[in-house]
Parts: sequence; structure tokens; C-alpha cells
Amino acid sequence: MNERPIKLLLVEDDEDDYVIVFEHLCHIPGRKFDMDWVCTYPEAVVEIAKRRHDIYVIDYRLGLDNGIDLIEEAVRRGCTAPMIMLTRYCDRFLEKKAREAGAADFLLKCNANAATLEQAILKALQRPAHEPAATS
Repeated sequence: MNERPIKLLLVEDDEDDYVIVFEHLCHIPGRKFDMDWVCTYPEAVVEIAKRRHDIYVIDYRLGLDNGIDLIEEAVRRGCTAPMIMLTRYCDRFLEKKAREAGAADFLLKCNANAATLEQAILKALQRPAHEPAATS
């Protein structure tokens, strides 16, 4: 078992989906996660700026806001930790926009389970950090 827990921030506005992701993480054998949860875009901006997490899992729909804008803002503010877009929307254009914004992976909620979530997280953590966007 890996000794240091992976620090994960879930940005999700639906409490039921939070519970589902939490349960998936609990069922990943040999891994320990230290998960925090925020449910709004403004809360997420504050938490990401603290740079306390190894990885961010971000829902696409965040009330009136969206996860792509959040990823773009996090990158603009210098976030280099990997971010995974988690969504109900099976849309190639949305996936392309998420990856262009800086998402390391794109995972559909209907396909999310302990195995797929673990795979996405480990793959994202093994990628080299993306460069922060240049500021003008």
C-alpha cells in the first residue's frame, strides 16, 4: 500500500455525486485518498490557489458556472497539478475544450467506478506537469 495519501479536491455541486466519488475512492485497493470537497466555482478558485492538493477532479456543470472555465482560470493562476473533468455529458467537443483548457483527462460519470477513477487519477499524476499560462 502506498503510504502517503493522494490529496484530491473534488469540485462538484451535487452532493449525491460527491458521495458516489467518495465511495469509489474508498473502494480502490492499496490506495489512500485525502479528499476535500467544494461545491461552487468561487470556493474552488480559493482552494486551488492554496495548492494543497495533488489532483483536482472537476465537474463540468457548477451551477451557472462550468468546469472548463475553472480549469482555464486555475491554469492562468499558475496551477500545475493535474485536473480531471468529470461530467454526465458525452460530447467530443466538450472533451476537446476540456483538454485544450488543461484537463489531463475527461471521464464520464456513467463510466466512473473505482477502477476507471483510479486509472484516470494515476495516469494524470504520472504526466509531466503542464506549464502555467504566461501572464501579461
